[in-house]
Amino acid sequence: MLEWGTGQWVAYKVNGEPIKISIVGEDSNMFWIETVEPQIVVKVLVEAGKLNEPKRLIVKQVGESAIEFQNTEFSAESGLPVMKVEDFGKKEIIVLPCGKFKVVHLKENAKDVWVSEDIPILGIAKYKSEDTLVVLQDYGLKGAKSEITEAVGNVSL
Repeated sequence: MLEWGTGQWVAYKVNGEPIKISIVGEDSNMFWIETVEPQIVVKVLVEAGKLNEPKRLIVKQVGESAIEFQNTEFSAESGLPVMKVEDFGKKEIIVLPCGKFKVVHLKENAKDVWVSEDIPILGIAKYKSEDTLVVLQDYGLKGAKSEITEAVGNVSL
């Protein structure tokens, strides 16, 4: 899997809805990961590869100010799986809207995931389960910028 770096981004369609995940900054050897969906932007500070263990959380809903949640424990469960490319699985080539990729196809129960070492952040080219279809639309190794540009308010819980 590609080593994380500021500026990387991936754009997916999840059940037909767009979602963009970007690495928009670094802070104390951790990364700011921003997820942009049609109605909300979520920005978390995490250690590399640990998307489900955020240290800080900022949320901005459409038409509202960005808020950082303080003094609370939270967990962030992504709708996208975090996978690592291993030596097991069937090697394939798949064609997606953004190109052709060498992938490893992993199957577990009723879930299929196609992962590539050439895709940043999650490594996921495609994911399919009973109720979810994720397809990579585009990606980049540089150029990601935060959608949250205004001052961030604080909320203590």
